[in-house]
Amino acid sequence: MYQILVAYTTQNSIDYYDAIMPLHSFLYTRIIIFLFGTMGPSLSFSKNVNSPFVYAEAVFGGALIAIGHCTKLSAIVAYLLLVHAVGKVSTFAGWRAWVESTKKPPQDPGLLVRVLRFVGFFEDREDWADATVTSPGETPQIGNLPMDKLGHQYARLGFEG
Repeated sequence: MYQILVAYTTQNSIDYYDAIMPLHSFLYTRIIIFLFGTMGPSLSFSKNVNSPFVYAEAVFGGALIAIGHCTKLSAIVAYLLLVHAVGKVSTFAGWRAWVESTKKPPQDPGLLVRVLRFVGFFEDREDWADATVTSPGETPQIGNLPMDKLGHQYARLGFEG
């Protein structure tokens, strides 16, 4: 938001360029996930893109590319603060929903938490109190949407007749 306000007030094309870089990082991340999904350790696109390694590398790589394109230090700091804030809001809202649902009797988590859940900041999880409960096999499976058909085909390119 800060970079957008700076770009609007200065009317400078470089400031507009820096303001759009956080959006580009999401695109870079998705491209890296697609590429790692098609050249991962297995021939299964779904198995590759659901790997925690793929997500860690894609998010970090997308951030590095976006930050590398920024021209001002303030844009880099604003981007890092934005990513950190989104992560903190997501963690807080998910934890708060878990706390309210485990009370006796279960409570409604409130309007803010419901809105954050609706827009996708978090999903309901039973394991907020104990991180050892989840296993990699219980993570949400992506790669099975109709649009992922290309990824499946590209991952197996040259291996099927």
